[in-house]
Amino acid sequence: MLWHALLLLLSPLAALISRVYGRTSLIVTTNLPFGNWVEVAGSERLTRALLDPLTNRLHILEANGPSYRLRETRQQLQRPRGTTPAPP
Repeated sequence: MLWHALLLLLSPLAALISRVYGRTSLIVTTNLPFGNWVEVAGSERLTRALLDPLTNRLHILEANGPSYRLRETRQQLQRPRGTTPAPP
């Protein structure tokens, strides 16, 4: 129980998950694989505490393909300043 209280103090994401868990749906989007969440959370224990409720009844939707944001950014960098993109 003490670890749960500490987790809520350390992580706003953990607090949100704890508040809504079992009451409503939660959508989390990320481009970070689960294995790299330790870098964000700071410890394996905190990462497990975050991922456990998220992965309890989980549906993973992977979107593997070209990045629209990256494409748009590259196009913007190639356009002369002050011009607007042509409509699609």
